[in-house]
Amino acid sequence: MEIVKGDIVLRLSHGKDIYFKVESIDKRTQMAMLRGVDIRLCADAPLSDLVKPGIGEIANYRAKSFKLRIEIVSRASRQARFIGKEKKRPDYVEIPGKVLHLDGDADYMEICRKAYNELQIANTSLFLPEIHQPGQVETFLRKYNPDILVLTGHDGMIKSDSGEDGLDKYHNVRYFIEAVQIARSYQPSKDDLVIFAGACQSW
Repeated sequence: MEIVKGDIVLRLSHGKDIYFKVESIDKRTQMAMLRGVDIRLCADAPLSDLVKPGIGEIANYRAKSFKLRIEIVSRASRQARFIGKEKKRPDYVEIPGKVLHLDGDADYMEICRKAYNELQIANTSLFLPEIHQPGQVETFLRKYNPDILVLTGHDGMIKSDSGEDGLDKYHNVRYFIEAVQIARSYQPSKDDLVIFAGACQSW
């Protein structure tokens, strides 16, 4: 069965543990670049190691993932309602924060945007590939002036025969680090700008 860009696949060598979407295929090496469907992980794998799950399997997986997301948002909503009760205290002062979220995955970005909106969190959520985040983060900080910056996407270790660890052994961690450095140079105060950055398996 031919595997093409956009397919949902599983890796035989890892016991079909994670559902991935095929981002690209190198026809010369017969290697596929993969991004996790519900886990912020990127990996590469030979086409011979990949299989496509059935439509029913994918539907069940998405249903379980959706249920989990609903549970997470529900817990956050309950916490928000508790905070809402605290707001009625005469000594309570609310200073709402604004979130700027730059995400290297368009699907995840939409999921996060919906969660922010449901929780009534002011946000600007934008799809921006990891490699472009360092070059554009300052522009967006100046434009939106957020209180919280979220830089995320996918990451993972690059297969290598060397046992050494370092930035070069990861797909995207260097971009997250560079973007954080630029953002912190723009706004040094950790009180005025809180930064969350990285993805699954980031260094």
